[in-house]
Amino acid sequence: MRHRLLLLLALSLVVGCGQYSMPGFNTKQPDANGTWNVSFAPSLSPAIPTSPGVTLSVKFTQTGTDLSGTVTSVIGEPSFCFPGLSTAGTTFTASGQLNPPVEAGANLFLTVTFMPMGTQAPTQMLTLQGALNTGSTTAAGVYNFPSATSGCTQGTFTMTKMP
Repeated sequence: MRHRLLLLLALSLVVGCGQYSMPGFNTKQPDANGTWNVSFAPSLSPAIPTSPGVTLSVKFTQTGTDLSGTVTSVIGEPSFCFPGLSTAGTTFTASGQLNPPVEAGANLFLTVTFMPMGTQAPTQMLTLQGALNTGSTTAAGVYNFPSATSGCTQGTFTMTKMP
């Protein structure tokens, strides 16, 4: 009986404390409040001319795991993959989720919707999936841009928090 009691006590300590000491498990919420530069680098097919990426400056507000943002500027010239993209005359919204980080998976999920100026195109959408660690001022991942020009529909992104 005594051995069973000791075994039960040992198991409860492992289970009770294990979630906080397991590698890759973190319950602390990352903080995305503030202004971030989000840079996009298209993964171009060989038939597409080189196209510079674009950087959006986004002011994020975080409530729990929910994110909302306002694009405050577009850095870089309009390009083959991002034609007509400018803060003047373009309406942007950014929203998403930021969960506590996991060992090998995404915890940042964003959607940026916009209508480029000077186009008759419907509202366009970029979806981002990446990772932002607790206490970090950088994030990275992949994006999908389904309504983009053929060959510009996906790529990578990086985010850097501005001081």
